[in-house]
Amino acid sequence: MITKIYIDEQNKVDGALTKKEVLEGAGTGIEPTKGFDYKWVELWPQKDITIAAYPGVSEWSRETGIADDVYGGTETTESKKLIDVYDAIVAMGKAVKLIYGNTYEPEKGTHNITTEEINEDGILITKVDGDYKARFTAFINEYYYYKHPLTGAGITAWSVFVNKMPREMIIAMSSDVSDDGNSSYSQAYSYISQLSMQTPYSDRNDVVMAAFGLETYNETPIDWNSAPLVFSDRNVDDDDLTSDNGRSNQLLWLDAGSSDTKRKWVTYINQSMNGYTSSNTTTHASHKLNAYNRKRYDNACMSRNRDLNGNGKIDDNEVRWYLASVNEYLRMGLAAQAISSNARLYQGDKSQMTYSGYPSNYIGYGALYYSSSKSNERVYWAVEKGAWGNVGTDKVPKTQGMPIRCVRVLPAVGAGTEDNITKLDVKPESFFKSHTVNGNTVLEFRNRMISDMYRVRTDDPLNEHDEDDPANRFSDGIIIALNNIKNGSYNAPQINGITYSWKGSTTNAIKEDPCTDYHEDGDGGAKWRVPNLNELVMIRRSLDVADLNSLCCTQFSNSKVRLGFVATSNVNCEVGGYNDAGYWDWLASHGVRCVRDVPDGYTFPTN
Repeated sequence: MITKIYIDEQNKVDGALTKKEVLEGAGTGIEPTKGFDYKWVELWPQKDITIAAYPGVSEWSRETGIADDVYGGTETTESKKLIDVYDAIVAMGKAVKLIYGNTYEPEKGTHNITTEEINEDGILITKVDGDYKARFTAFINEYYYYKHPLTGAGITAWSVFVNKMPREMIIAMSSDVSDDGNSSYSQAYSYISQLSMQTPYSDRNDVVMAAFGLETYNETPIDWNSAPLVFSDRNVDDDDLTSDNGRSNQLLWLDAGSSDTKRKWVTYINQSMNGYTSSNTTTHASHKLNAYNRKRYDNACMSRNRDLNGNGKIDDNEVRWYLASVNEYLRMGLAAQAISSNARLYQGDKSQMTYSGYPSNYIGYGALYYSSSKSNERVYWAVEKGAWGNVGTDKVPKTQGMPIRCVRVLPAVGAGTEDNITKLDVKPESFFKSHTVNGNTVLEFRNRMISDMYRVRTDDPLNEHDEDDPANRFSDGIIIALNNIKNGSYNAPQINGITYSWKGSTTNAIKEDPCTDYHEDGDGGAKWRVPNLNELVMIRRSLDVADLNSLCCTQFSNSKVRLGFVATSNVNCEVGGYNDAGYWDWLASHGVRCVRDVPDGYTFPTN
């Protein structure tokens, strides 16, 4: 395509006509998506080799029929200088022709080449050591659509751009096509590939539910240990922070700063460092940016956002990406096996972990994450999937740098409507709906997550498994017992059957399921069982009790580090003590809250 642009310029073909026909074709009923999706890359012409600050959204990149306030307002004087890739290539083709003529056809007269300022074609050419250079900062817009980029149809479900293949742009400066036209070879000058957001939520178009999308790579470094309070030096009341609405928390952390600086972009982000000046790879280490003027994790996700109107102020509608809340982390973690390997929070080999180095030696692999939630939910233990806690302990000091993961709201759209797709003030829904049926809490999971997060319904106890096993998944729903059974009677190995070192000797625990003898009035003789970790997390989040005091049947995958999981005021792995000699020497006793899968075809209440 790009080679055609250059040839058309050489042959004096009308460039505007070519652009309209090739890039913006209206299509037909047979071929409704004629054209190219190219408006997601905006080029800023410049002399310097540093990354430019975003000047505001260009008029040409906006989707037709979307209100200006979605883009931060109307186009600015500076944003008018942004050009698309097509126009940049045409302009460079013209400049190359002039340079070629001066060098090889001097008899036809000297051609004037405008340098050091933006020329009539919208690019800026500089001359360095006899060479002509056209430099740009390429601004890559977020992989999010309000309208279909090729048909113009309104987006009625975020599933059309989430959990999808990367979108790519190849700027090829030369291309050879075979005589039969069936194959081609291009030499790429620039190759831009952008991953789509991922989500663990159901992407069925008939499921209308607010969700969130997560980034694949965390671009924020974790080596900020010089600060005494590395997460934040600001104060937000715990009662104001939520467990499940990270964007609401993000706005609170921003507004907790000094009045004269809290909403200024320059307070947080060094725009000249907020991007890449050389190629990067698919490794997590290559996706780190030192782009922060204020090195605190409470504001780090602002590097994923933009000054959409170029006014230097952080407006509410510019806060699109935000630091995840603890419940949003839990949904990412519990869904780890159902999202791409690069997007998973923990990237290490759990089998190699040792108790003495746990968890500090594995933070670089993503063992712990900072959340935006209140102080006793500030740390998410991604290595354990279902656990969370606070900072300020011997294992999690306040000076500890940790990874973060930023997410974006995916508002509930569907049923043929497109009004909601631009909304930001939306709380992502939980993985469950809670109902009360005959006194029991019933949790509905059906159709709320992607299909890989479900297992087959069962009436029997679950097989032995760890946190990464398919047995640790969801059914359509569960019925929760009214009360715990035998509080203080069971330890984790009894319930999950893990093999471990007990006082120096290998012990193969015999798995018990005390729920097989449990019954309630009116259950019709139904079979009950011990919950898995995923279910235990949902139970802890749904029941309003101070201390749940319940074990689950899920083992931890490395018995030298952890043995299992328990729900108390949170979910954690503090189920025993490990001796310096390298073995477990005491086990805590807890109760069990039994559950059972809802019957096949169960009709959940509509309240």
